[in-house]
Amino acid sequence: MLQSRVIDGEFPDYSRAVPEEYLVQIHFPVADLKGSVERAQLIASRERSNAIMLRHQTGTLQIEATAADLGQALESLDCASEGPEMSVLFNATFVLDALKSLQGDDGVMEWSGVQSAARIRTVADPTYFHVVLPLRQLV
Repeated sequence: MLQSRVIDGEFPDYSRAVPEEYLVQIHFPVADLKGSVERAQLIASRERSNAIMLRHQTGTLQIEATAADLGQALESLDCASEGPEMSVLFNATFVLDALKSLQGDDGVMEWSGVQSAARIRTVADPTYFHVVLPLRQLV
């Protein structure tokens, strides 16, 4: 037996959570970034926050994770990018979930600041994207 019912009310306006403009735009090979985040998550998962730092520098994206009892993971990924140098802290699981669902070889990650949402999508289909909120960090 299957039962359903119509829920009254309005669906939340998700577009308010998605920034309209981004300061940083990074083009990357999806498989490469996915592999780097998976390796960093091995270290990050030892900490409660499961945090990885994504550090944008012109032409490079660094992926960093630190755990007090294990040490540090640091990888650098060559990429085409625009915008100022910036470091943003994310939950590795959320970034990895977004990367695993992308259908394509070339991805784009965009963000506007350390406290604003990031958008992860493919180059081929800009209408399908993930919004990942950063972890709070001292600025």
